Amino acid sequence: MIVRDYIHVVDLADGHIAALCKLDDPKTGCEVYNLGTGKGTSVLEMVAAFEQASGKVTD
Repeated sequence: MIVRDYIHVVDLADGHIAALCKLDDPKTGCEVYNLGTGKGTSVLEMVAAFEQASGKVTD
């Protein structure tokens, strides 16, 4: 089963901007940032959520 940590694209963009702002801070150095919710969701769970929200069944 494939599990991913899905986040909204706006949250991803905000994370990139926040990381870029840290480049100007000489005290930060080379930091690693992980963007996510901490909750994995399988592809099947994502499909089920889509089906429930849309009222349509996928093949």
